[in-house]
Order: sequence, then structure tokens, then C-alpha cells
Amino acid sequence: MVRGAPPHPRSRPRSTSLFVYGTLMDPAFVFQLTGRSLRRQVAVLGGYRKVSPKGGYAYVVPDPDGSVEGLVLRDVDDATLRVLDCYEDEGRLYQRTEVMVTVEGHSEPAMTYVGACGLITAP
Repeated sequence: MVRGAPPHPRSRPRSTSLFVYGTLMDPAFVFQLTGRSLRRQVAVLGGYRKVSPKGGYAYVVPDPDGSVEGLVLRDVDDATLRVLDCYEDEGRLYQRTEVMVTVEGHSEPAMTYVGACGLITAP
């Protein structure tokens, strides 16, 4: 590697944007879980609706006429994503899914946690 040259793209930590719509909207809670203060922006997830069961955890499900207001957490690295996956019980209660969100009038990709089919059902 040449001195002063930027690291090879493969050696840079990978990061993603994560759309959140429940407890992960609280920056103090995210910091408690991850030890990180993540940049955040208001965002809208189209094509989904939020379900908030009594006594349960909120989740989103596909709905072509729906939209969900939330936040996009920026620069979520792999280690932080693993912590958040564990908190969300990803693979059991939720499935982390790639979606398109609208931020400041522009559409962009992000990940979000969608209610797992058959495990969390819409009312």
C-alpha cells in the first residue's frame, strides 16, 4: 500500500442505513445498546404499515397503500448491526429486509425489521 493512499475499498468497514420505527428511534436507547451515537434523519417507508399490538412490540408488514414514519440511522456498521439484530431477535420475530425509504424527498435503500411471517400476525 502506498503511503497516504486511501485504504482499498474492500478493507473499509461496510456500513448501511437502517430504517427504524419503534424503540430504536430513541437515541439514548440505541447508545445504551450499541455504545454509538448514530446520525439520524426523518424518513418514510412506503408500501408498509405499522402494527402495534396491545402488550406487544410494533412491527411493519407489507401494505401497498401503507406508509410508516420513522428515522433512518446512518453509518450502521456490521458490528452495530449484529447488536441490533440480536435485540430485535432477527430471524425469529423479525426479518431484516432491504427496502426503499424516502428521505428529504429522495428515495434511497435502507434495511428495516419486518414482522416475521407466521410468528407475528397482523390484527
